[in-house]
Amino acid sequence: MLLVTSDTHRGDHVGALGPGAPVRTPAIDALAARGVLYTDAYAASNTTNPSHGSLMTGLPVRDTRVLDNSSPLVDDARTLAEAFRDAGYHTLAAVSVRHLMDDESGFGQGFERMAGPSSEASERPARATTTQAVAWLDELADEPVFLWVHVFDAHSPYEPPASTDRRYYPKGKDPFDPSQRLQYDGRFLPVYLRGLTDVEFPYAQYRAEIDALDGELERLLAHPRALAGVTALTADHGESFGAHGIWWDHAGLYPDTLHVPLVLAWPGGPHGVRCDAPVEQMHLGRTLLDAAGLVASEFRGADLRAAAAGAAIERPRYSLAKEGHAASLLEGGWFLVLNLSDYQTTAMARPRARHTVELYDLAHDPAAANDLAEREPARAKAMRAKLVEWLGGASARGLAGAGAGTAEQKRRLASLGYTGDGPSEDARAGRWIEADCDCAQCARWRD
Repeated sequence: MLLVTSDTHRGDHVGALGPGAPVRTPAIDALAARGVLYTDAYAASNTTNPSHGSLMTGLPVRDTRVLDNSSPLVDDARTLAEAFRDAGYHTLAAVSVRHLMDDESGFGQGFERMAGPSSEASERPARATTTQAVAWLDELADEPVFLWVHVFDAHSPYEPPASTDRRYYPKGKDPFDPSQRLQYDGRFLPVYLRGLTDVEFPYAQYRAEIDALDGELERLLAHPRALAGVTALTADHGESFGAHGIWWDHAGLYPDTLHVPLVLAWPGGPHGVRCDAPVEQMHLGRTLLDAAGLVASEFRGADLRAAAAGAAIERPRYSLAKEGHAASLLEGGWFLVLNLSDYQTTAMARPRARHTVELYDLAHDPAAANDLAEREPARAKAMRAKLVEWLGGASARGLAGAGAGTAEQKRRLASLGYTGDGPSEDARAGRWIEADCDCAQCARWRD
């Protein structure tokens, strides 16, 4: 049983999607060729730990209330690793960022062994993580294993190795040419891009990073145990390269940041199937348990294999942004964003205002470029009401502990681009929005 999570990996960046795919991913494509490629999978959040928290518990961020990368999962949460451990599996985790290690995330519960960056490092390359994973598979060749592997190479600062460097950038062109002017409407240019004069360069390097990452995953995905068992690959969130005024980051709840790859292969399953049904990444844990025959294991979620078999699965898909700043609802091809607070990150060109609403018709506008809230007020009101009702159904108690917030932890997170004041007390308590809020914005969208 192998679960791979590729950090910051956009859902539209998989070669198996066919002609026009923006990257080359032969290893991931080979997995899709012997299994199912889910083309419309959405994550529970736009941030690493919240999204992984939902994947590892089967619960939405609304209920875990893991809202940032420093609030750990509490010990009494029921995790996917615990479900496999209780079924007699060896449980192993190899991760590539420090803030996923147990002492900072709480995600180690249920794992017999967990390996990752040292306490001094923020991250490590995929090569180190996959080397550890392959060694464990070889060591436990005759034992049942649940192995979670997390890789981080697609994340900024977009520095691919020499083998793929500038693969997608015009040969001989200088992205830091001082004679050119940068056409950029963001707030602050990241330090690693100082002097940049071509906004296309970071995106080209991101694609090259995914190509290189795929090469590192090849020996893991082609391992005999992976070929013979249940193997899944997904991501925690995507990345934005200027859409909605969000640059080189995964701020905001939009398809750029919520649409993720999801590929699943299992013994006796179909080969080379493309499933276009709408699914949620957080149901993957339940799916893995069911695929292993552990249908009686206590764990939330639905089996995604039903969608691959043609079952009609049309359920609303909800997401919550980092620190609880925004929530979204995707249903029937319509996508609504409700901003829950006034906020603006350094990656965002413009601020978002508290309780404002955005509405997009993804069936005709897959990039969510045209806000139709003013032209479709009845639809916006109905979807907003449904989202507010869902938010109001949050569990009385979340599963997030207080983050340690040490100076060293903050330094490491800042080195990865994660800054902010942390969730508000209302967000930590699950008080997302008052159903009868009488502010001017809410009055506009209530009947």
